[in-house]
Amino acid sequence: MIYVGVDLHKTQFTICVREGGVVWFKQYSTREAGYEGFLYQMTGLQRTGETIRVGVESTGNTRYFKNRLEAAGIEVIVINTLKF
Repeated sequence: MIYVGVDLHKTQFTICVREGGVVWFKQYSTREAGYEGFLYQMTGLQRTGETIRVGVESTGNTRYFKNRLEAAGIEVIVINTLKF
């Protein structure tokens, strides 16, 4: 299982990935190229047989982000940061 936390903003998003004992970070633009780059990386991990679970904060553009990832077969959990 690979866990991905996403800090989603208006112009960019930052991911924190926990892959086994390794943690790494990366930033992407919220433009089409950024989403495509992120999806390419995540689906590449899926092709190796990994299961990916993404947690993202509830913001104005969360629905679009969630729909894009779920269309690629990636599980997304929306987190209300006020309750978390």
